[in-house]
Amino acid sequence: MVITTYNEEAFIREALESMLKQTLSDFEIVIVDDGSEDSTKEILAEYEDSERIRIFYSKHIGRSGALNTAIDEARGEYIAVVDPDDLSEENRLEVQAAYLDDHPDVGIVGSAYVAKNEIRSESYIREYPTDDAAIRRAMAKYIPIPHSSIMARRKALIQAGLYDGTRRAIVDLDLMIRVAVDWKVANLPEPLITRSIRKESSFHSMFSSTSRHFKLFGLHLKAVRLLELPRHYYLYALGHLLYHFFPKSVKKQVRRLFADFTESETR
Repeated sequence: MVITTYNEEAFIREALESMLKQTLSDFEIVIVDDGSEDSTKEILAEYEDSERIRIFYSKHIGRSGALNTAIDEARGEYIAVVDPDDLSEENRLEVQAAYLDDHPDVGIVGSAYVAKNEIRSESYIREYPTDDAAIRRAMAKYIPIPHSSIMARRKALIQAGLYDGTRRAIVDLDLMIRVAVDWKVANLPEPLITRSIRKESSFHSMFSSTSRHFKLFGLHLKAVRLLELPRHYYLYALGHLLYHFFPKSVKKQVRRLFADFTESETR
């Protein structure tokens, strides 16, 4: 498991405890602290004697760079990514490793997740397409594999060039697209993580920033091109961008039309 931290004093201890409870017998946790300025480093120091945990400290180089450092330091064949404010089910590693063992052509496997939405004070399960073809098509529309749920083959990540260190946002979809050029991708239907959705979380900010919508649009176009999707999928990418600027009443109608079209397309 690899995890990067940057000022995560409120969440990192609970995340680490969930990782240490994994049912898989053979795993390590590689942590790269990306120059935290709060008490995150002091909390991490409490785990420095753990046989499972290896901690590295760096100046603030950004999430992509910190993730690449963690992958470089990791010694396992499989790399599971963990966000510092998300929790992993105890059987997560065991289930995903077994899946990759049984599917040697799959480079990345993710899962559904339980969303703890602190903004709306509600909890629900978020599901995603599970098969390779559906996930590829979805890459032209949204991010179809939750980043903090992924387990990837080390050689697939290296072959794809790891994370793009020049990107400051949506680094997950960019990497997934490049992995999918040479490997199949998948999601497991059961929720293997619990994600915390807060106003200050990167998950929420991704959907509230206009600049991020344009960056996401560019990645959707990239997915259509690199994965050789049908040309009309460019319209999905454009529609996804325009959708966020529609009034709520129009969005409701668009969702209904999109659901009808998607259902007819998959028959």
